[in-house]
Amino acid sequence: MRWLISKGTPVASRLARLWRGPQPIDRLQLITALLAVSLSIAFCLSLAYLDRVSAGARASKLDIENRSLSHALAQYAGAAFQLVDHTLMQSRAEWLEARKLRDHRDYYQTFPNFKDMILQVAIIDSNGMLMGTSIDPKAKPVFLGDREHYLAHIGGKGDDLFVGKPLIGRVSKRPSVQFSRPIFLPEGSFGGVIVASVDPSFLDHFFKSPELDGRISFGLAGNDGLPRTWSGDIPLRLPVGFQARQQSSGQSYTTEATADAPAAAWYAERLKNVPLAVVVATNRSRLDEVARTESRWRMGLAAAFLLCLNGAALYGIRILRSRNRALFRLRESRSKANSASRMKSRFVADISHELRTPLNGILGFSDLVSRSTDLAKAVTYGKLINSSAIHLHRIVNTLLDLAKIEAGRMSVTPTRFNLREVCESVVGIHQWAADDKGIFLRVSFGADVPEFISTDRIKLMQILNNITHNAVKFTDSGEVDMKVAYDGDNWVFRVSDTGAGMSAKEVEQLFSRFSYSSLHSHTMLEGQGSGLGMALCKELTQLLGGQVAVLSEPGMGTLIEITLPLREEETV
Repeated sequence: MRWLISKGTPVASRLARLWRGPQPIDRLQLITALLAVSLSIAFCLSLAYLDRVSAGARASKLDIENRSLSHALAQYAGAAFQLVDHTLMQSRAEWLEARKLRDHRDYYQTFPNFKDMILQVAIIDSNGMLMGTSIDPKAKPVFLGDREHYLAHIGGKGDDLFVGKPLIGRVSKRPSVQFSRPIFLPEGSFGGVIVASVDPSFLDHFFKSPELDGRISFGLAGNDGLPRTWSGDIPLRLPVGFQARQQSSGQSYTTEATADAPAAAWYAERLKNVPLAVVVATNRSRLDEVARTESRWRMGLAAAFLLCLNGAALYGIRILRSRNRALFRLRESRSKANSASRMKSRFVADISHELRTPLNGILGFSDLVSRSTDLAKAVTYGKLINSSAIHLHRIVNTLLDLAKIEAGRMSVTPTRFNLREVCESVVGIHQWAADDKGIFLRVSFGADVPEFISTDRIKLMQILNNITHNAVKFTDSGEVDMKVAYDGDNWVFRVSDTGAGMSAKEVEQLFSRFSYSSLHSHTMLEGQGSGLGMALCKELTQLLGGQVAVLSEPGMGTLIEITLPLREEETV
């Protein structure tokens, strides 16, 4: 079975509009979106690359600065320590020759920097006892055999320079770093140690500059990894294995922040001929803060750019979609216009055919009447002329009604009238045709159907008359039954027949104009209808605010249901 419900627009059109959905993205919109995404990715990658390059540039600049400072310090310290070592070897030769040391004033009168750098020169014999010092020729013997710079040379055979850890001198009573070499007697035995005490603050003066602003720490580290002199707030941290690389020319490295030290960039460089390394450390905290500030600015710039870019892309896509919708509506309007033009052409052709059929009958039989001398034949011809005129009148009235509805000039004039009388009158009009075909035609009313209804009486009669006419016309045997029901909200008129019924395709075409051509084989036997009756029924039903439903199957008959809404005055 198949139902077709109509209210305003066909169900197929409603479903098509419901499932049509948004307009698809065309190629230009896709290109715009892909271009925006590509530019966004390229911009983000560019910023990431720039951030990486900036970080590398900052690290490279910091490393160059550390190298420069380290080289300058190495040159200065190397020259100073050559003087210290020269003093050790010269004083050792003088001691071996004359068993005495020069006065300290003689040293710094020969070398201008001597006074600020070397605190004293001392001799320790093989038993660890102080034998002489440049600052106090009458110094009392003091045991120094437990000192690191003495113990480092016992048992050794090489003439190696040793640099000890900072300590408080027992003679000078001042902090110092001990530079020492062994003393070998002429026969080759160990004869003691010669020591030069160097002021650890000597190197600090070299870097006393307000430009450093506490960012840089520097100093000297021994082979044991411990500082010999150190200035600054960053604790000394040599890289792993640096002590073992005796011939290393220099090494850059970084350390992360800890609880007692900030993050720093380092450079360590060994001195030539001296067992010391110059180490420079630069605090990275400020540079990292600058980097974070620059990164935040880049992120803000990226966010603003991406927001503007994607906003522009979305705006462009929106414009393109609006344009596409306008083009779609234009194509749809053009399609409707072409369809309307085709329907108009078909309408003119079909209506011409419909009008020609009764006109041919009127003209033909009127000509026969004018020539006939037989009264009986003339009467027969006159009846046929009258039947053709009635058919022609019905077509013209239907066309005029449809034209009024389309033009919006068809008005509804509701009146209160007796419903039973109207329905019985419609059945009575077609009773003679039903009796002539031997079918049973009747009307019945529900028990709760009120006696009066308020609607447009003429239009309701047109609807019921058309439906009943078709039911009788296409039923050869059986019955045609009109039932009137009332469900409290709607009036329901059901007209059923036991005729040939219709296929699903014929049901879909039922409310189309001039759809008579393939509906029933009866049209060839009983004369074609205009194909406008059911179209008019649909238009009038919608005009009254109701809807039409059809239930039909081939060989099973047809049921047509008209539903009209309850009017307010009917509830009074």
